[in-house]
Amino acid sequence: MVHISIIRLSLFLLSCALCRGDEFTFCVDVYQHFANCIGFLEGLAPEPPRACCNNLLTLNDLAKQNQFGPELLCRCIEDIGYVMDAPFVPSRIENLRGECQVHLSLPISNAMNCSMVNLGARQHK
Repeated sequence: MVHISIIRLSLFLLSCALCRGDEFTFCVDVYQHFANCIGFLEGLAPEPPRACCNNLLTLNDLAKQNQFGPELLCRCIEDIGYVMDAPFVPSRIENLRGECQVHLSLPISNAMNCSMVNLGARQHK
């Protein structure tokens, strides 16, 4: 399992090679905090590990850091799903909120218009 994680991280880092420095660092942070949730979101684990739930709080904070936080987080998560060929099960995304008892300030999806994330956030302010 460790070898698979290293390979997945390497592929993800390669996919981010074209990102600007700040975006690259941000996406690496996102991967490190999101990786524990992937098995649950794919439907491979019956429940999210405690580390996943704890890390969602950190990801919520990252989403609130600046106005581009949620949009960039969205793009990073989409990249993670694409590079890892990890189809996130929509019902698992919804279950994650309840299982971890946390409000998500970040979008989790394999395919959404990430540029609309900030637009929605700005309209709710």
